[in-house]
Amino acid sequence: MQIGTEDRIAPAGAARRTARKAGRRGELREYPVDHLDVYAGPGQRRVLADQLDFLARVLDPARSPR
Repeated sequence: MQIGTEDRIAPAGAARRTARKAGRRGELREYPVDHLDVYAGPGQRRVLADQLDFLARVLDPARSPR
């Protein structure tokens, strides 16, 4: 789960509570950006890099913990 700590559309508190409920099955990343900054703003590259890293770890069986 990715959260923009400056998000004015979807407040971070609700996302944090949801992430806590997911426990060890989830992964939480927070960025100092507003809601739409992840698409074309200053946080875009970091968010995309983290998404690609997550997908590589989850989808590549060779990289998954056994």
